[in-house]
Amino acid sequence: MFEARMRVRITAHEKAKIKVESGEYDAVRVDKHMFYIDTPDREPIKVSHWIAPRVGIVKWEAGDLKLELKSFDPGKVGGGRVAADK
Repeated sequence: MFEARMRVRITAHEKAKIKVESGEYDAVRVDKHMFYIDTPDREPIKVSHWIAPRVGIVKWEAGDLKLELKSFDPGKVGGGRVAADK
């Protein structure tokens, strides 16, 4: 197992429109910069999330890896259940 001590800087940006495969959302981008403390010669890691109210994460990026929400069903307002795949 690899263990490392890190320093993390988190920045939240203004809400802005973002378009992904599932639609267009007003989302807040949150950037996390993670710096290694014990091995400062290692490259810092940057991860970005775009979070839309009442939806959650609609886009996620870390280096060359990019993920985005393909579809979204808001379900029943005020409750509901999540079904497991069978």
